Amino acid sequence: MTQRSKKIFRIRLIIAFIILIVVVVAFGIYAGWFSKYHDISTQEELYAMEKGKSYRLTADIDLEGNYWTPKKVKAFDGNGHTIRNCTINEMYDPYVGTTTSSSYSTSTAFFSEVEYLENVTFENIIVMATDASKIAIVVAEGRRSSPFQRKSGGFKNIAIKGCSITGNAGYSGVNIGLLCARGYTDIIDECLIDNCTIRCNVTNGGNFKIGGLCGTCSYEIEITNNTIQNCNIEIISPDVYGILNVGGIVGHYSTTLQHGFSLSNCLAKNNTFKIEANSNSDRATRIGGIIGYSGEADGYNGGNIKTNGIVSQCASIGNTFEVAVANNYSLGGIVGRNDGQIENCLSDNNNFVATSNYSSVTANLGGLCGVSYNTIKNSISQNCEIRGTSGSGNEVNTAGFIGSSEASIAYCAVNNNVVSGGNSDIFTSKSNMVFNCYVRGRQIPSNINNIPILEDEWNSILTKLALDTTIWGQVLGGDLQLKGVGNQNKI
Repeated sequence: MTQRSKKIFRIRLIIAFIILIVVVVAFGIYAGWFSKYHDISTQEELYAMEKGKSYRLTADIDLEGNYWTPKKVKAFDGNGHTIRNCTINEMYDPYVGTTTSSSYSTSTAFFSEVEYLENVTFENIIVMATDASKIAIVVAEGRRSSPFQRKSGGFKNIAIKGCSITGNAGYSGVNIGLLCARGYTDIIDECLIDNCTIRCNVTNGGNFKIGGLCGTCSYEIEITNNTIQNCNIEIISPDVYGILNVGGIVGHYSTTLQHGFSLSNCLAKNNTFKIEANSNSDRATRIGGIIGYSGEADGYNGGNIKTNGIVSQCASIGNTFEVAVANNYSLGGIVGRNDGQIENCLSDNNNFVATSNYSSVTANLGGLCGVSYNTIKNSISQNCEIRGTSGSGNEVNTAGFIGSSEASIAYCAVNNNVVSGGNSDIFTSKSNMVFNCYVRGRQIPSNINNIPILEDEWNSILTKLALDTTIWGQVLGGDLQLKGVGNQNKI
């Protein structure tokens, strides 16, 4: 063999060795040889999870109705498997463990904290909570692995079916959500909540944030492709002082002018919201099919505060809202009180009944939004029944699209709504910044903005509103629909 041939042979040998290493490493990663995850396949292994470690399911686990104590882990991959049948009634503090003393850090949930959670289904999990500040089926608090690093935490591809939260929200300032109580993470994507219940009594004053997906979320979180359906949210607040924010997806989306949020392609369908706030000393109640309140961090400011956030391509369909309050309230099919932007959203076939029998109440009730301090565009409210009643001396703005707005509304429409009670209007009871909007209706109580009423021309509404036909469609009869909204893969 010549010197040149030997050199070529050595080069080929080195290349072959490198290829072999790459193949082995790739297979090892696929097979989990180098994974930081600890595999779990039994009840005993699940109960034995340790703080700060990461785990992966390799089998479905039935907890057979046993009690569960919240765990704090770094990451959890369900690997397509299901955890079912347990009861959680202990209050947990990550600093002291199981406790009976409520505080800002106490929680009742399957996980007290987790950074990454994915690919798992929870079925028939029962949470019975008393006085914890963070209450959830799955996660009390989602965290980023580093507060200075974006994209370092999140929840993806999670299903919650046939689960329930009951009990008292006794701590001052409670966060409640079926997926997570406080979502201080980066992304929540492709989650489904089906046939679940939240039923709580608020027994102390404070700022309460209750959502079907998350109670509260901090700014700069991306929430996308999630669905909540066939669920019941029932909140009773007796004689206590505070703010109540309730939403089908998020109760309170915390944001500022500098820091925004993005909530898109989410669906709330066939849910029931029943809210009783019996104290006329409460500051406000905000209820929305998607978000209760999208606004500043503390949630107390009552002024015109625009924030840098957006709700887009979301639909609220077939929901029932029964609201009986003694305080000021904002109620809408998409958002109760909106300080961010709304665009390309649909409120369809929702039923609203709201009453307030105390004096000096200001209420805003709309098919799409209760009250807004930021722009709304390219959105539709249709086939809704909106009824608002009150005692004497109250200002109740009841409207087919929005009760009251202090910002522009453009390229929006109301289709076939019924509105009654209070200061009724087919589109808005209190706004003079309405541009290029239209109405089609079976009942026109009033039309203070002289919005054009369409009949035969309604067939061209997609063009009139300059709607994007890749996401909007029109069906036989004229109704509009959003295409592919929510998490359709798990339904």
